[in-house]
Amino acid sequence: MRAQPIMWRRGTLYPCVCAILGGVCWSLLGLIGGCSEWSWDVPVGEAETASTIPNDTPKPLSPVAVESSPSIVTEELSLSQEPIRLKISFHILRIWAKQGVFSQSNILWNYLDEEALTAEQSSHLRRNGLRVAKGRVELWPAIKELLDREMTATCSQEIVVAPPAPLEIEASLEPRDQVLFVVRPDHRLKGGDFVSSTNLLRVEYAMALDDWRSLELEVMPEIRLPLFRRPRELTASGWVYHPLEHPGAVLRELAFRMKIAPGEFLLIGPSNQAHSGYYAGSLLLCDETEEGLSESIYVITPRVERTEIRGG
Repeated sequence: MRAQPIMWRRGTLYPCVCAILGGVCWSLLGLIGGCSEWSWDVPVGEAETASTIPNDTPKPLSPVAVESSPSIVTEELSLSQEPIRLKISFHILRIWAKQGVFSQSNILWNYLDEEALTAEQSSHLRRNGLRVAKGRVELWPAIKELLDREMTATCSQEIVVAPPAPLEIEASLEPRDQVLFVVRPDHRLKGGDFVSSTNLLRVEYAMALDDWRSLELEVMPEIRLPLFRRPRELTASGWVYHPLEHPGAVLRELAFRMKIAPGEFLLIGPSNQAHSGYYAGSLLLCDETEEGLSESIYVITPRVERTEIRGG
C-alpha cells in the first residue's frame, strides 16, 4: 500500500504533528536497529569473546549462531572449511623360511585369493619366479599359526609416503654382481649383467575412484646400480654440472596392478621357478645363508586415513 503524500496547509498543525511523529518513528527505528537479536550480520556471542581473541585471529562461529541463522551460517561454514588431508601409509612385513616352504607348498596360498589377477598374468609372473595373491586381515591369525612353525626370521616396518613419490621396498642392501633373465609374455628370454647392484620392489599407487579408502597399486621389480654422475661439460655459458643419477632397470614387463581395500593385504612370494635360474623372483626373494638356502615373502598392507592436520 503506497504512502499518501502529506499536504501542507497554511495556518494548521499538520507540520508540527508530522515533525513530532517523524522524530518518534526515527527513535523507534534506532532502537530496533540496535538490538542484537535482529542483526544477522554478527553471530551471537561474538561480543563476549572479542576481548579474549586477538584481532588477527579468525573468530570461531558460536553454536548459538548456528541455531539462530542457518542460512548465513551455512554459507560461512562452507567458506571457512579447509581441504581434508589424507595420510597414506604402508605396513610391510617380510618373513623368511627354508627353501620350499613358500615356493613348493600350497598350504599358505590356500588362504589367499590368487584370482585377483588374471590367469594369464599369474602364469607370466610365475614363469619369472613370482607368485602374487590378495588376502583378508581376518584370516591372518590362521596364516600366522602356519607360519610360526616354518619361519626363521621376520622384519616389519611402517612407512608413511608423500604422494606422488613411489614406495620403494629394498630387498637387498649389499651391492652384488647379478645376472638377470626375464621371460617375456611371448616366452622369449632376455638377460643382462648388473654389476654392484641392489634389488627392490617399486610400488606406485593411486586412490581408487569408487572409494577413497582403497588404493590401486602397481608393483614392479627394479634393479638399481650405484649412484652415477656424468662428466661436466664446457659450454658457451660456462661449465655445466650434471646431478647425481640412480641408473638401473625398472622391470615394467613384470608389473601388475591390484586394488587393495580396507581389511585386505597384498602378498608377494616365490613361485616354484624361483630356484631354477636368475629370475626376478630369485633375486628378490631367495637368499643363501650359512644355514643354507632360504626364501621370503612380502606382506604389504596399505592404509588411508583422514588426519586432523589442517591443509596449508
